[in-house]
Amino acid sequence: MSLLENSIFEYKGFLKENRKRINILLNHIMWACFLTGPAIALGIFINIFPEASYMTCVYISIYMVILAIVHSFLVKKHPYSIYTSAFALVALDILLVYMTNAHIYIHITWFFVPLLSLLFCESRIFYFTVIMNYVYMVLALWMVSPYYAEVRTDYYGAHSYFLNIIGGYTIETIIMTIAGSGVGRVSERFLTHLMSNYTVIHDSIEQIDQAKEREEKLLRISNTDELTKVANRRCYYKDVEEIEAKGISDDFVIFSIDVNGLKTTNDTMGHAAGDELLKGAAECLTKAIGDNGKVYRVGGDEFFAITYTKTPEKISEDISKEVKNWHGKLIEKVSISLGYAPIWNYPNSTITDLEKKADMLMYVEKYNYYSERGIERRKAR
Repeated sequence: MSLLENSIFEYKGFLKENRKRINILLNHIMWACFLTGPAIALGIFINIFPEASYMTCVYISIYMVILAIVHSFLVKKHPYSIYTSAFALVALDILLVYMTNAHIYIHITWFFVPLLSLLFCESRIFYFTVIMNYVYMVLALWMVSPYYAEVRTDYYGAHSYFLNIIGGYTIETIIMTIAGSGVGRVSERFLTHLMSNYTVIHDSIEQIDQAKEREEKLLRISNTDELTKVANRRCYYKDVEEIEAKGISDDFVIFSIDVNGLKTTNDTMGHAAGDELLKGAAECLTKAIGDNGKVYRVGGDEFFAITYTKTPEKISEDISKEVKNWHGKLIEKVSISLGYAPIWNYPNSTITDLEKKADMLMYVEKYNYYSERGIERRKAR
């Protein structure tokens, strides 16, 4: 799709969404017009509309409530429809006809409806409203001409009054149409240009976002162990480098973990079972450590975990609980050996020093695991 076609498409989409918003606005206006009745009643009371009656106010309020209910239904069922828009605009014109016939005359209201139609930013709605507004204006004036020709002495009859007033209305309508048409064309050009620029900016941002997303995805892949989905050896050394550059915090603890019996599982049950064993171990470690640190797979059956805690023994207990509760599909349970080295037990140590301490403790546990089962370690591993 070309830039021009795309901007036109975006502009049409804007008009559709805008039509929905203005239809909702018109519905609110129609409900507000319910107050027209009480407002006119107040005008009658203070003698602004001496020729109107209080029953007229009641009829106006009832009329607007009925039309507002119908329009609410249309907005709910057809919020984007141009007919929903036309219904509201024509309903307001009919209200003006009734008010004029009831001798409630407010000159500016006849031009309020076409002004409202400009909010749609659609020429066809504006021209439709202007034409309907003019038709209802002529009708209303024709209906009241006999009355006003009789009460006023400066006209020779209803025909003379009608022609005189409609002439002024016609000139005002023509001026309003020309002005509204100009405003509509300017708005259309402005919005099309705006949508064109928006499309360019949006596409550029989208391309940047996609490039950034690809870069982040590649970075995640390069730092993630494909099988277990925990961080890999590359990520471990990068994190260690960053930690040592910033300085080791006083709650730093490193865990060294080995999966027991991986080689035996691979040899006797197949590599799928061995993979499940590694995934299970990674899952148990990740759940137990949670927000306290990060798990890394640094070798075939070897894991490290960098944690920040003052209670590493609790994390060790949580790992044991997760391991005990884990059950796979191909293999019944997982077994691990672990050791940990808190920085406060080995002051001034480097992370490499702590790795060795944790490894030593892990191998002691691993030796005990195999010794208790009478398994020769080299064969079992």
